[in-house]
Amino acid sequence: MASAQTRSSQIYESDIQSLRTELRELSSQQAQLQTQLSALERRESVRSALGRGPSAAKKERAGAGESEGILALINAKYSQQTDVRLQHLYRMASVTGFTVRDPVFAGSKGAETATFLGVRIDMFADNKFAAPHYIIVGHGADGPYVHAHTAPAHIDVDGLGRRHLRAGVGKFVRAVRRRLVADARKRALLAALPDLDAIEADAGSRLVRLEFSQGAYAAHVACGDTAVTGAVVRDPQGRRNARLERAFRGPLATLAARLADAGAGAAGAAAGRV
Repeated sequence: MASAQTRSSQIYESDIQSLRTELRELSSQQAQLQTQLSALERRESVRSALGRGPSAAKKERAGAGESEGILALINAKYSQQTDVRLQHLYRMASVTGFTVRDPVFAGSKGAETATFLGVRIDMFADNKFAAPHYIIVGHGADGPYVHAHTAPAHIDVDGLGRRHLRAGVGKFVRAVRRRLVADARKRALLAALPDLDAIEADAGSRLVRLEFSQGAYAAHVACGDTAVTGAVVRDPQGRRNARLERAFRGPLATLAARLADAGAGAAGAAAGRV
């Protein structure tokens, strides 16, 4: 596990360095093109000073307009590419801080100023980036507090703020991100179970109903953040399967392997009935 985490960290670091290199190259290309355009404009100015007649001046104005158009296109392309690469950098960094200023919020919850700290949390799950979550932290007469957030309601961000913010924003954000990652990972692991036909869960995936193998059996499981703490498995006739119930209990990370070892197909479910 440690070696896998090390490899993953190395891959992320390599990607970040690659994106930063691309940004530097784009900045260099923009600077070179602007230098070339400036040289062209100076050359046209010299020709104008030497006198080239009305028609020449008209051509110069047309050339200058064309140069400005080219420069605008270059800047637009550069800005677009930079925005995309900065977005990638933010996501690879997982947590990004920014400043929020809004006079509407002045005095809210005893805030002394209208300046807040914004935090963006990115997560990668199921081979894609999930929608980012945002937290706005204010500072009032009683110290720092959670002003607003976009995390799911079943994650007690306000409680985590009361518990950790006085020790530092970094500790608080890490605690929130751990909960968000655990929540996303739990849902992904449950949804990826083999022979799963249907899944129903509450908001925090604490109580989950799973149907397997075309109705051969159903499982009602209680989940913590990282493990299944209890399970009741029944066939369509209502008979329980003690062997599969034992297989369900344990770490979520190895649940699929435990079910496979217990023969959690239609035949295996029938064999364990009690």
